[in-house]
Amino acid sequence: MLLVLLAAQASSPACLADGASGVTVSGTIHLATAKGDPAGGEPAYRYVTLALDKPICVHGGDGTISAARTVELVEHAPNLTLPFRFKGRHVSVTASRVTLDAKAPLPVMLEDPTIQPS
Repeated sequence: MLLVLLAAQASSPACLADGASGVTVSGTIHLATAKGDPAGGEPAYRYVTLALDKPICVHGGDGTISAARTVELVEHAPNLTLPFRFKGRHVSVTASRVTLDAKAPLPVMLEDPTIQPS
């Protein structure tokens, strides 16, 4: 699973619902590395971040609201070269679904992205 992170501004005009589909955001792609948990058998892994042009927040079904500066984008059918092609470039990203996991380090996730240069 390829993880892609997205960075957003702090405020948002309206929150998206957990499970919303067809969400489009834009920004600049950057690469980062997570340490993983070697003691638990989880190796370090690379992920992609996106500094968003506009704010984003998500309202979870349990009442949780996350106005995220950084969100994670998850590809279930990974194309490992795609994000690296766009490193440092401004792009438009459309996610098939928005997910909120308040316990995750990056609680807002955008799943199965389509990335286009902008």
